[in-house]
Amino acid sequence: MDGMIIAIILAILGSNGLWTVINSILTNKRDKKSVERQAMLALLHDRLYRLCQNYIKQGYVTIDQLDNLMYLWQPYERLGGNGTGKKLYDQVLQLPLKEASDE
Repeated sequence: MDGMIIAIILAILGSNGLWTVINSILTNKRDKKSVERQAMLALLHDRLYRLCQNYIKQGYVTIDQLDNLMYLWQPYERLGGNGTGKKLYDQVLQLPLKEASDE
């Protein structure tokens, strides 16, 4: 009897249908993560773009502003952010630093 149960379990595990279901579940999870990653990257890009444009227009950056920008930049870069974000970020890094009280 135990041998029959083991044979049934092995037959189920070896069946093509089960592997198709498992693959489908894993693919759906991967796709969802990919969409979530793309959404996060888009939000970070938008925020970085706006902040960088504001600081460049302002002509300087405060330490607090730079700290906030770096906090956004690091995950953006790790997620594979594009060259536009890097270019703007580098421009902000070249701006003069001002104390918050100088504003």
